[in-house]
Amino acid sequence: MIRRTILSVIFPFVFVFVLQAQYSNQQFELTYPSGISEENKTFVETMIPEIIQANNEVLWVREKIERISGRFETDNHVTTSSLQYLQKISRNYKTSFEFSIYTTPEQFRRQIRQLLIRVDKVPEELVLAQAVLESEWGRSRFAAEGNNFFGIRCFKPGCGIVPEGAENQSFMVRAYDTPLDGIRDYLYNLNVGSTYRDFRAERARQRQEDRFPETLKLAETLHGYSEIGSEYFTRLSWLIRRKLPAIELTAFENPYDVNVSSTNSISSLTDL
Repeated sequence: MIRRTILSVIFPFVFVFVLQAQYSNQQFELTYPSGISEENKTFVETMIPEIIQANNEVLWVREKIERISGRFETDNHVTTSSLQYLQKISRNYKTSFEFSIYTTPEQFRRQIRQLLIRVDKVPEELVLAQAVLESEWGRSRFAAEGNNFFGIRCFKPGCGIVPEGAENQSFMVRAYDTPLDGIRDYLYNLNVGSTYRDFRAERARQRQEDRFPETLKLAETLHGYSEIGSEYFTRLSWLIRRKLPAIELTAFENPYDVNVSSTNSISSLTDL
């Protein structure tokens, strides 16, 4: 839900609208550049809460992995239910997690690091920029008919929408029940797709060096997302720097704050 504050700031040559919203107990502010239309603002304010929700679902899982890892570092022990949780999340994210009486602490840590490379958020500014670019501010046929704001394709008969004039193509454009479902799938694609290894590696480096998120550097790694190659980054960076609002979030809070050793924690978090 968006709650507008009665606040506007005038800088030289730029008129900035400041918005405040609250969604899933997390507040955020949007600071708009000048020249953005009311219609486009409506699109932004519709998408941002959904983007935050989808990212938070990933962060809730990431936090649980980190807590299991922290407990292992404290007492060199991992419970059966925590191990099952790690293995299930690993399967979901198309990687593996092996553990036995012969697993060394360093092997355990290495597998945790590899899993965390995949289980992470995508900066809200980048998600929004791609949604704007791929869906033309939500006006595309695929956004309107299938809640697909990212041009995601599928390859099974009946899986989505047939592009106009492309009846003989081997793909369709995937359709989703809700915008949130489409955003979830977009995040998942970036987190597991082989095309986006460079993106995940850059994100992990930024995490390690405590400079996450550097959104433009991450955008630069998405050269495989579009058929237009390097021009895609040019368009994304222009949107992020010139046309889209700055997004400021309050601290992330996990509403699913349950004991990581509880069997219930496995089902409640992986079923998000």
